[in-house]
Amino acid sequence: FLHHRHQVFLLRLNRLNPDNLLPELAGYQDYLTVFTPSGDNPTTEAYTNQYLSLLNPNYAAQAQTYNETGSIDQFTLSNGYANPFAIAAGGGLINGQRAGQVYNMWFNTGRTVDGYNTINNDQFRASVSASADIKNHALSFGLEYEQRIDRQYNILPTGLWLTMFNLANFNLTEANPEAGSIYINDSIYHPNTYKNEGGTVGFYENARKKLGLSNTDYLDVFSYDPSAFSLSLFNATELAQNAGNTAYYGYDYLGNPQKTLSPSAAFDDFFRKDDEGNFQRNIAAFQPIYGALYIQDNFALNDLIFNVGLRIDRFDANQRVLKDKYLLYQSYTAGEVANGNLSIPDNIGNDYVVYVTDLNLNKDNLTTNDIIGYRSGDRWFDRNGLELNDPRILERQSATAQVLPLLINKNDDITGGDFDASKSFKDYDPQVTFMPRVAFQFDINDQAQFFANYSILTQRPAARLRNNPWDYYYFEQGSTINNPDLKSEKSANYELGFRQILSRSSVLTLSGFYRELKDQIQVQNVIFSYPGKGYATFGNVDFGTVKGLTLAYDMRRTGNIRMGASYTLQFADGTGSDDLAGLDLVQTGQASIRVIQPLNFDQRHSLVVSFDYRYQDGKDYNGPVLFGKQIFSNAGARIEFKAGSGTPYTRQYVPTFEGNNIGVQTVGNSKIKGDINSSRLPWNYRFDVKADKDFALKFNKEAKAKYFLNVYVQVQNLLNTKNIISVYRYTGNPDDDGYLGSNAGQDFLKNLEISGGDPTAFQDLYNIKINNPDNYARPRTIRIGASFNF
Repeated sequence: FLHHRHQVFLLRLNRLNPDNLLPELAGYQDYLTVFTPSGDNPTTEAYTNQYLSLLNPNYAAQAQTYNETGSIDQFTLSNGYANPFAIAAGGGLINGQRAGQVYNMWFNTGRTVDGYNTINNDQFRASVSASADIKNHALSFGLEYEQRIDRQYNILPTGLWLTMFNLANFNLTEANPEAGSIYINDSIYHPNTYKNEGGTVGFYENARKKLGLSNTDYLDVFSYDPSAFSLSLFNATELAQNAGNTAYYGYDYLGNPQKTLSPSAAFDDFFRKDDEGNFQRNIAAFQPIYGALYIQDNFALNDLIFNVGLRIDRFDANQRVLKDKYLLYQSYTAGEVANGNLSIPDNIGNDYVVYVTDLNLNKDNLTTNDIIGYRSGDRWFDRNGLELNDPRILERQSATAQVLPLLINKNDDITGGDFDASKSFKDYDPQVTFMPRVAFQFDINDQAQFFANYSILTQRPAARLRNNPWDYYYFEQGSTINNPDLKSEKSANYELGFRQILSRSSVLTLSGFYRELKDQIQVQNVIFSYPGKGYATFGNVDFGTVKGLTLAYDMRRTGNIRMGASYTLQFADGTGSDDLAGLDLVQTGQASIRVIQPLNFDQRHSLVVSFDYRYQDGKDYNGPVLFGKQIFSNAGARIEFKAGSGTPYTRQYVPTFEGNNIGVQTVGNSKIKGDINSSRLPWNYRFDVKADKDFALKFNKEAKAKYFLNVYVQVQNLLNTKNIISVYRYTGNPDDDGYLGSNAGQDFLKNLEISGGDPTAFQDLYNIKINNPDNYARPRTIRIGASFNF
């Protein structure tokens, strides 16, 4: 829908010349907006129609007359629709806006989708494997290569109208007395002036060129049909910087697929201007490279059976990373500033970064008193070489209460067109990981066996790895950014076990396992980065352990019956359950602190019992026969019982407004109750049943069956048990978050009633919102199916 705006001159008497009192232009004022619904979204248009009809019952008819004749004489003018933003302030919707949310819980009707998104992921993979038997060695070996090319483009069109409005007259100065005067009909008018201080060409100039306006004409974007505008009118910086309209990689800022660019070259070009003075802001596709080589040998040595292997992984993120995560610009090191005026402690290496009291200091005449400290990696030292546990003490010694590096080029500016990214960034160093695997077993006697295994496993870093050049553009603001220099996560696995044969058909197995989790990804603060005073990113800083025992009994099929049972006792502890577990601590501005706590998947007890009853066919059939038919041949049923103790969660002292569908909105201070993950969900129980029968399909009675049809009925969670898998942290209840009954909730309901709202309606909507089925495991599910085998 469209908004048309008109303007009126504001005139005042020119008192600079008392003998010639002429009216002088003082500026412009909006006085009328005519709303023309497009019909594309009648529900959304109803908001604006209702607001305008409340202000002026005859508005719709007057607007229609205006659209037909162009006359505004019949309009009843009102400040409530003097300009589009007056309508927006009153509850109507203008171009680019969408309906709000009811009580901050439910999307209102007529709400548009969030935007347009396209993802294009390609992968090239090649693998070669071979095996050979040499004497008593069974060898297998191979190699793998994988290249990914990931592209994505997102745009949020609802923000484009506001962006256009902000840019449309950004370079225009209206009624500028310094530009001279024009006398028309005994009045003094001052012309508009155009001034482009940045020198770039963008929406301001491109839109006027397309619409046939000069650079000194006022542009009212609300008075044009949306078809008059396109993304190409913006330059790359305008579109990405304003209201987060676009996010992309592997595409240009307009959504056109890029050719496969060198990630390093594309990253460096992101910060440079083209020949026309504009930043193209191209971001290369994410193109990590993975390779592996492995060899495995299975052999026997006396009574020992060995399975030994080695896998070598090479991972290259294939992108630029900061040379120093603390510095966006190059800085001097201790070895580069050494002169006769300095006394550098003996334990300070030549490659340690120098921090000073003032940014304007020069390395050539630097004195010992100008230095406040040094840094090597994450280790900080004062000017005397004493290592510091808390580098914030250095702030007190700085003239500006900041920890400032001694910059090589004090004019470095990443937002300018002369920034040389190659001086601050380098290529990712490929990670080579050796992963040995050793397993062996030996028979103690003919009924007992001992076994053990050891292995190293790695997992490539995922979403937090991709480099986004825009992150460094806002480096000084201290936001949370990806870390393109992440390494692979590792785990070391150990297992020892004993297997005892109890009878000809049953065996008992006891095993113990231990797993070390290393280099796990976690959010962390980088304190005293420059420019700025710090930011949050992700690092390979978490660790954990998983240890436990498993007791298993297995009975091979005896007659019609097969049984199995296992019990696992497990303890899983670590410094973080996921990469955002430390976010609350990071948001306080504290340094990263590692505390051992139960992990989210720490299930202390797990029990699985299965029972399978099945009939064979032919001479082995021992079931009922009806009319000479083995009615249950190749048929059977399996019932499985699973039980597990509850996983941990963190209680809190006060309720939070869980009804907020855009994230948990804290009411007051959500202090945790007890330790992190010190509370437990209740036990879960579940029965699953599956009955099936095989049918042999013969197209020739004398031929052997080659085709088989399996028909089955499967019931998961047979008893429809309401297993709780998530609760509200204040109450420990899956159905009630405690907000409505709390003092904060009661105060909200009272204020809502005072302001004219409906507390009963709010409570009904809120109870519906927190009645979240995802707090329970899947209910009873029945599946009927068939599979064809040949």
